[in-house]
Amino acid sequence: MPHPALRGEPVSAGLLIDLDGTLADSLGVMRTLYFRFLTGLNRSGSDAEFESLNGPPLDEVVERLRTSHGLQGSLPELRRSYLAAVEEAYREVGVMEGGRQLLDRARAAGWPIGVVTSNHETVARTWLERQRLEVDAVVSAADVENGKPDPEPFVVGLRRLGVAPEVSVAVEDSRAGAEAALAAGLATYVIGSRAAPWPPGAHWCSDLHQVAREVFGV
Repeated sequence: MPHPALRGEPVSAGLLIDLDGTLADSLGVMRTLYFRFLTGLNRSGSDAEFESLNGPPLDEVVERLRTSHGLQGSLPELRRSYLAAVEEAYREVGVMEGGRQLLDRARAAGWPIGVVTSNHETVARTWLERQRLEVDAVVSAADVENGKPDPEPFVVGLRRLGVAPEVSVAVEDSRAGAEAALAAGLATYVIGSRAAPWPPGAHWCSDLHQVAREVFGV
């Protein structure tokens, strides 16, 4: 069957982009927070565990830490503590190199923009406002029953933007996020280590500048 755009049907395209480590240059800050959080509870973290926690919803991250490290305290208390630390840490987070330019190119093309994040909505919206970045929708962990790598976050994002997956683009930095976007039917671009075990179908780019060039041209 021909591509919808070739059949002359009205198809709207959109940009759906992850927050942590993708639009927000936050991985260094979040790594420090992770180790500091565990150290404060007399536990030790690892780089491998931190990498495995890039993608799932924040509440799931805390639950996994509680289980794997035998953390004392109730899950709600630990979640409140971790979220407070994230909110504070995000004051130091800047925009990923090429992020503003990518959003500008999407706007110039008439594409609506959605942030699809496993972080909390308050963290995402506060950061976007602080950075003066305008988006049309924010899909957070609270908006879905199943987080990444389930496609639900991107399906909700597509619905809120009113765009079609077959002509829209997702940008991610984690395998879980890339799997979610691909399962939702989106052309998926990933940034990060080229050697990472990206899922089949993901397009690796060195940075967001390259994503902008490949999606929107020179």
